Amino acid sequence: PGYCCHQGGTHLFGLIILPHPVGEISQHKGPPVFTQAERYKMVRAIKWVDEIVEGAPYVTTLETLDKYTSDFCVHGDDITLTVDGKDTYEEVKRSGRYRPVSSPVSPQGHSNYQQHTDNFGKGPKGHSPWTGVSQFLQTSQKIIQFASGQEPQPGDTIIYVAGAFDLFHIGHVDFLEAVSRLSDKPYVIVGLHFDQVGLTSHMLQ
Repeated sequence: PGYCCHQGGTHLFGLIILPHPVGEISQHKGPPVFTQAERYKMVRAIKWVDEIVEGAPYVTTLETLDKYTSDFCVHGDDITLTVDGKDTYEEVKRSGRYRPVSSPVSPQGHSNYQQHTDNFGKGPKGHSPWTGVSQFLQTSQKIIQFASGQEPQPGDTIIYVAGAFDLFHIGHVDFLEAVSRLSDKPYVIVGLHFDQVGLTSHMLQ
């Protein structure tokens, strides 16, 4: 997808996500894992997203940015190409309205999360002793980013669910949505298993 941002002064205040349609993805990079409807729903479930533009063109142009009054667009630091080898962000890069961000996983599969200290205190490049890969969410500070940050209020029904949530997919979104409908005032707490718990459970099945 593409990411367009509105910016006021030095403060980011709007994030627009532009998921590409299945036809264009299939043409340029192969069929996506999820359906179009599933991808839209997953993106809508992310708290940082302010708006979604459905059916966005695979090649991002200045016309697209201007249409949605966006100051600049953002993408991972991996290069995305069209089927004929052209940079899909060439035009906006030339205009200075492009901002790259470090991708969580590089095209070679090396996770940038390896740069951070994991739960087990093995240093900045520590790996999980159970899965052989780096910890995905190493600290409570990282985990809480995905929560609302609000405390339960009087009258809330506190609901606890737990799981590995690996890899996070549309089924998890549907499940959490269903959980939130179990009460008029739900406060949902999600417990995430450590690597060793998830791996052991999968090996026993």
